[in-house]
Amino acid sequence: CELVQDDSSHIDIKRSISRCFALFACNEKTHNSGLLATAVTSSIRTLVNKTGDSVCERFGALAVGNLALIDANHGFLIDTKLMESIVPLANAQDIETLRGTAFALHLFSKKDSNHSALEAAGAIECLVPLLQCGDRETLLQASLAIKYLSTLTKCRIKFVDCHGHESLLANATSDDLETKRE
Repeated sequence: CELVQDDSSHIDIKRSISRCFALFACNEKTHNSGLLATAVTSSIRTLVNKTGDSVCERFGALAVGNLALIDANHGFLIDTKLMESIVPLANAQDIETLRGTAFALHLFSKKDSNHSALEAAGAIECLVPLLQCGDRETLLQASLAIKYLSTLTKCRIKFVDCHGHESLLANATSDDLETKRE
């Protein structure tokens, strides 16, 4: 964590650390053994928002998604602003970053109690470019997020106000059956 926060640390070190965080987050047993510590979440947030490096962003988004696989982690991830930190990544140029971001937002959106926090963080608006990226996996995860968020009226209205429905309807002509279904 100190290496991540140190501005003099080489970017290759930060990239390796971001990969480690994403890998550790794959294993639920690591979540309660320190991975959800404030210093770690702060480091992930730094890797995602302050390095300007696509590799750090990619693995940071994946780490957040992997942590969000466990519903019990959601409150902590929202309280520490880690969920909010990935929202700007919806405009990344790296397809893996877009996939990780859509994956994480889908997982957060499955829980009704997270909808207001997602809406406040600007997640609805960030789903629109994810629906336009052309990548099947990203599109599918973003579509699932919209499906769950649409149970809340103000999220539905915000999505339509952002012209997200146009992107969603454009994807209804996809050759992929699962994408079409969602």
